[in-house]
Amino acid sequence: MKRLIFIIIAFALISCKTHSQSKEINPLDKAINYFDSTLTKNEKDSLKLLSEDEFENEQQWNLTSWMKNNWFKDLKDTSLIFYFNKLGINRVDDMCSIILTSLHRKLNNKPIDFDAQVEMYVAHWKPYNDCQKKQMEKALLYYNQFKIGDTITIIMKVEIFEDQRNAVIPGCPDYGWTFDPTNDLEIQGIVNDKYFKYVSPNAAFKVKIIKMNFPNTKILMEEVKVGDIIEMHLKGLTIKPK
Repeated sequence: MKRLIFIIIAFALISCKTHSQSKEINPLDKAINYFDSTLTKNEKDSLKLLSEDEFENEQQWNLTSWMKNNWFKDLKDTSLIFYFNKLGINRVDDMCSIILTSLHRKLNNKPIDFDAQVEMYVAHWKPYNDCQKKQMEKALLYYNQFKIGDTITIIMKVEIFEDQRNAVIPGCPDYGWTFDPTNDLEIQGIVNDKYFKYVSPNAAFKVKIIKMNFPNTKILMEEVKVGDIIEMHLKGLTIKPK
């Protein structure tokens, strides 16, 4: 009887272990195998003849669209998304490109070289991600530094198109914009309100304009004048120190 119980327990442990291992199948392999099993031989043969770039470009409106709708839309396949996120791949287009490249290499019996693919995308987005992080840290610093009723000085880059002046917030990556007092906009204003827009840490101020060095300048394509109260998102904004 004891031996029978031991055998049952051992069998249960083995079954649990096997079941656990089955859950640990690489999500990328599952994605590649799905297409490998659903494509016909003729489809595979024609796709194999394309270069990697041609294959990816040709499948933008086929396999890529299918993946976005069936795996990534509304987080339908969280295992695949989390798998890429852990490796530093956060953009769906990059995930789709890696899957397509890997599939093409498998069809042509070439090494998938997954690590190198990931490293390429991570390196490509690093300047952008570093800039985003710095901008967010700076925005939170402004939010904590200034309070309602404080007078602040905002400086903004001005772009001119068809004789129209428009003040913008430099995006990422940061290419080292330097304020030009002969062209760029300097605003003096009073913090009328402060809050987080939508979710933290998307900080914003409402600022009442009391002075502009170039009154004929739009701010983010909006007509403004002294006395207006405008909403300014702090991410990417430059505020002079007190």
